[in-house]
Amino acid sequence: MLLASKAPVGVVIRRGPSKWWHLTFWETGQDHFTSGQWFRGSMYPSKCDLAPDGKLFSYFAGKRSLYGHRHSRPFRNSHRDLRMVVLELR
Repeated sequence: MLLASKAPVGVVIRRGPSKWWHLTFWETGQDHFTSGQWFRGSMYPSKCDLAPDGKLFSYFAGKRSLYGHRHSRPFRNSHRDLRMVVLELR
């Protein structure tokens, strides 16, 4: 969970089921939750951040390539598509 330092908002980062992640926007002043994006892959919550005003959220995530799946091709050199994403929350 990340809380904005200058606004009464936060983002809840929840893992599960399995390799799925769910982002929820939290208005702490009104105790109101808004369901957000679902993502399947790898997310690194320790590398996430929320802007002090609570309007921008950045996260670092990756997804395994189809060619990296052990059943898809004979070679096993997998790679990940890693991205740093910034979302406007309001």
